[in-house]
Amino acid sequence: MRVLIALCLILCPSLLAAENRDEDLLNLELGVFLEAFETRVRLDSETLGTGTEINFEDDLGLGKDQNNFRLDGTFRLARKHRLEFGYTSWSRRNDRVIDEEIQFGDETYPVNAELRTSSSTDVYKLAYRYSFVNNDRFEAGISGGLSVFDFGASLDVIAGGGGASFESEEVVAPVPLLGGFFDWKINDKLVLRTTGEIFELSTGGLDGHMSDLKGTLNWYPFRHVGFGAGFNRVGLRYLDDGAAEVEVKYVYSGIMAYAIFSF
Repeated sequence: MRVLIALCLILCPSLLAAENRDEDLLNLELGVFLEAFETRVRLDSETLGTGTEINFEDDLGLGKDQNNFRLDGTFRLARKHRLEFGYTSWSRRNDRVIDEEIQFGDETYPVNAELRTSSSTDVYKLAYRYSFVNNDRFEAGISGGLSVFDFGASLDVIAGGGGASFESEEVVAPVPLLGGFFDWKINDKLVLRTTGEIFELSTGGLDGHMSDLKGTLNWYPFRHVGFGAGFNRVGLRYLDDGAAEVEVKYVYSGIMAYAIFSF
């Protein structure tokens, strides 16, 4: 018992002390993302021509709101240099009788057909951050990196589809990002973080636009454990002008809540 008390007396001050968090090598944020979606997809066909632009939420009844797991983190290379990474994913499915004709790829689904729609997305992010300013109160600088969207969608006839059948499409969209960040260390326990990144790309039949805006407030009641909440909005437009052109317009935004672990 005396040994246990002695260990607590030694370890607790180091866990609770308000040390400089710039010395932390790794920060992990694990939590939930309360998202709202707006999804529009068009898949053309070499034989049938331009497809229907489908609103997955309004036309096919996919849920507009969903809670999903989210992982974010930073790895500090030096005082002014950091790597930022993140991952989140979600999937949605719904059955609905459509009230207008839909052409999706090589399939045409008539009015009153009952369709089963499935959609899944994985989002990966890796970015480099450089701090022009890094002192006891503020950290600000530029960031650059890559976000990769792995988006899949399928339409399957349950009833009343005539000759139409299953059709699916997967889009892997790597989008570069450039932007900046500003962190305000309000006191030893509160940190306000803001990030804004945007990029446009048009080359080789690919046309992409993306924006990623985020603001969070982190609270550190303990030295190596904290909690945070904030808001994140991501907008993506991706056009692949291939043999069968595909266009994806994706907006998701919502509140984040997470636990923070620093090492």
